[in-house]
Amino acid sequence: MESTSPNGKNKIEIVEHGHGFLTADEVKITFLEEGKIVKETKVDTAYNLQTHQPNHYKIKWTDNNKVDITARYESRTVVLNFNFSKGKLEIESKREANG
Repeated sequence: MESTSPNGKNKIEIVEHGHGFLTADEVKITFLEEGKIVKETKVDTAYNLQTHQPNHYKIKWTDNNKVDITARYESRTVVLNFNFSKGKLEIESKREANG
């Protein structure tokens, strides 16, 4: 899964990684500027029964250099905010009430 900034300069890629056949243990999120990797991070999906689906992610570009990613997993929600201008990544993880 990928998303590109409104001006086409910046891009994110979300790729599933893991050991299971139907489920993944983690996803790798790559932040690219003009095709070059500027930051990579891995996020534990915390999946027990669900399979990895693109609809688990909400991606919002707040401008050409800032992107917010909300990832809703089985037992928690992870919010990532990346600023391409500053190269700064902020990650917040919240446990779901049923998890």
